[in-house]
Amino acid sequence: MIKDIRKAIFLLMCSMLGIGIIFLEGHYQATKPNPIYNEFLAKIKMEDYFKAHKIIYPLVLEMDKEALKLISDTYYYGLGVKADMTKANIWKERSECQCLDTGSNEYKKYNESLKKGDFKVASTLLQESAEKGNKEAIYFLKNDKYLQENKLIISPNWITYWKTFDYDNLYPFCSKIEECKNDLVINKSNLDK
Repeated sequence: MIKDIRKAIFLLMCSMLGIGIIFLEGHYQATKPNPIYNEFLAKIKMEDYFKAHKIIYPLVLEMDKEALKLISDTYYYGLGVKADMTKANIWKERSECQCLDTGSNEYKKYNESLKKGDFKVASTLLQESAEKGNKEAIYFLKNDKYLQENKLIISPNWITYWKTFDYDNLYPFCSKIEECKNDLVINKSNLDK
């Protein structure tokens, strides 16, 4: 009787261990990092920023969350590019939604506030929308006449920043990466959305 209980306990333990191993293997397969990330980070450590961004570009086109976050980090830490918190934030927003259409909620609220005549709130929302990467908001912030006609109050520092902001070259080294440059010409990548 005791031998039978021991056998049953042993079999139960083995089956639990087997189930645990199967679960861990499945979890590992689901969460293991893409080898391209390791290659990207190796190139960054060697300060070969151009090749690093060329390697990860296909994943960015697929809206891979981690790849988009790495581009955000590139701008945040100034890895081969000038550190730019606004560009870092745009890529962070893109990473969170895994999309390119960011800042649209703020832009919608901006339009509503503008129609109501609440210019102070509209100004703030337009700026927030641009900081999240909304293309229309950025173009409006570049247009002095539009800002003046709509009584929008934007800091002169921000106006200067947005006027020099090149939305079409938001991906690092895009002008040097042949695939990216060609994608922008035929608007295949949609990275300039």
